[in-house]
Amino acid sequence: MTVTEDAWHELESPQDAPGRSSLRLYPESPLDIFLSVSHPGRQRMLVLRADARSADPIVRSVGRLPKAAGIEMNLSAVSRVEYELQVILTADELREVFNPLVSDVADTVRAAPAAADALAAAVDRFGRWQDLLRAVSRDGLSAEARRGLYGELLVLGDVLLASLAQTSAVEAWTGPMGTNQDFQLPAVAIETKASVAKRPRSIRIEVPPVGRTA
Repeated sequence: MTVTEDAWHELESPQDAPGRSSLRLYPESPLDIFLSVSHPGRQRMLVLRADARSADPIVRSVGRLPKAAGIEMNLSAVSRVEYELQVILTADELREVFNPLVSDVADTVRAAPAAADALAAAVDRFGRWQDLLRAVSRDGLSAEARRGLYGELLVLGDVLLASLAQTSAVEAWTGPMGTNQDFQLPAVAIETKASVAKRPRSIRIEVPPVGRTA
C-alpha cells in the first residue's frame, strides 16, 4: 500500500489526553505494523511490534541501528516480553520522503516469512533509505545528479522491469548505494550514463581480463 497524507491527517486529530493514535496495516504480517501519531506533539512514526525472542538480535545490535537526519530508527521495550521498532519522522520538511519510506518498509516487513526475519529486513531496508538520504541534500539533487537518476530509472523501467520480476529488478538497482555499477545481477552488471548533449558520443568502457581487477 501507499501511505498518504489522508491517513496521517485522521491520526493527527486532536486528542484529550497524551498518547497515540494508531492505524494497523497488514494484519496478516508476521509483525504487528502500525502507523502511529503521538500526542500532543503529533509526531509521525511507523511502529513494528514483536515478541522479545524475535527482537533479541536487534536488541543485541541496537547501537548499530541506522540513523538519518530527520528520520530516526529506535528500539524500545513495551514490556518484558515485547519490543517496538520505530521509524520516526523528526523533521517535518521530510514528510514527502517519509511517506514512501514507511510504505516501502511496511511492504518489506509484510513479505518476510517470520518475525525475526521481518525485523532484520526492516533494519536493512531503512539502511538503504539512509544511504539515499545521505546522498541527497535538503535542497534536493543537483542537475547532474537528476540526469543520472533519470537515466537509472529509465533503464530500470524500460529494460529490467520488462524482463525480470519486479522484486528482482528493484533489488538489482544498487546505484543509490554508491556501488561501482548502477545495476548488479548474478551474471551481469550495468552502468548507466545520461547526457543532455545534442550530439551524443560513444563512451569506451574497458573491461579487465578475467582474474584481474581494474
